[in-house]
Amino acid sequence: MDSFFQNFGIDWKLLIIQIINFGFLLYILKRFLYKPILGVLDHRQNQVKKNLDSAEEMKKELATFHLQREDDSRLAHLEVEKALKVASEHAAAIEAKAIEDAKTSSAHILDQARQLIYTEKARIIQDAKKEIIETVILATEKLLSREINGKGGAEEYIKQSLGK
Repeated sequence: MDSFFQNFGIDWKLLIIQIINFGFLLYILKRFLYKPILGVLDHRQNQVKKNLDSAEEMKKELATFHLQREDDSRLAHLEVEKALKVASEHAAAIEAKAIEDAKTSSAHILDQARQLIYTEKARIIQDAKKEIIETVILATEKLLSREINGKGGAEEYIKQSLGK
C-alpha cells in the first residue's frame, strides 16, 4: 500500500493527519458555526413564513373590508331611496290633503256665497214688493183722491207719473 500512495506522491501519515484535521474542523464548524447559522436561517424562514401568512390574512381582511364597505354603501343607498320614497309619499299625502281642504273650503265658501246671494235676492225681492205695493197704494190714493176731488183724468195722471 505504501507503494501505491508513493506512486501518486501521497504521504499516508500526512493524509491521516489531514483527515483527522478535516474531521475536527468539520465537527467544530458543525457545532459552533453551522448549527447557529441553520438556527438563524430556520428562524428567518419561520419569520418570513409568518409575514407571508400575515400578509395573506391582511389581504383577506382587506377584501372582506371592501365587500363590507360595498354592502354598507348599498344599504345606505337603499335607506336613502326608502327615505326619499317615504318623504315623497308624505309630501303627496300632504298635497292631497291640502287640495282636499282647499276644495272643502272653496265649497263651503261657495255655499256661503250662494246662501248670501239667496238671502240678498229674497231681501231685494221683498223690498221691491214692498216698494211696489207702497207705490201702487200711493198711486191709488192719489187717483182716488183726484176722482173724489173731481179733477178727473186718471189716464193723464198715470202718464204724468210715469213720465210719458
